[in-house]
Amino acid sequence: MTQSLLQGKRFYCREWALHKLQRSLDCSVGSRSTGVLVTGGPGSGKTALCTEVLWPVSEHGQKFDLSVRTVGHHFCQAQDVQTLSVSGFVLSLVEQIERSSSIPSYSERLREVSLQALLEPSECAKNPDETFKR
Repeated sequence: MTQSLLQGKRFYCREWALHKLQRSLDCSVGSRSTGVLVTGGPGSGKTALCTEVLWPVSEHGQKFDLSVRTVGHHFCQAQDVQTLSVSGFVLSLVEQIERSSSIPSYSERLREVSLQALLEPSECAKNPDETFKR
C-alpha cells in the first residue's frame, strides 16, 4: 500500500471538493453504494484531496471523516517505480479490500482456485487487466 507524500501537510482552499465528494458518496443507486474516481491534470490537487480524505488535518476533513468510507487507495509517485507498477496497484487493492468489511464475501471469493493463480505476483504481472477484472 502506498502512502502520500502530502500526509500531514496543510489542506486549504479545497473544502468545496470535500463537500462535493461527500455528496457524491451519499448518493446511492437502489441498495448499491456508489464510488468516486478522482481525475485531473498534473498539479490539479488530486493527491492533496485524496490525502485529506484518508488522513484529514483540516477542520472540514475531520468533520466529513470520509476515511471510514474508503475501501482502498493507491498513490503513484514518479520517483518510486514500484508505485507505478500496474500489478502492484492491483495486488495492493486486493489486499486492502480483503481487510475491509465493506464487501462481505470478498475473502471467500479470493479462495477460489481460478483466482489464486491470477493473484500470484508473477501471473498478475503478466495479465493485470484480467486480475483486476476478476
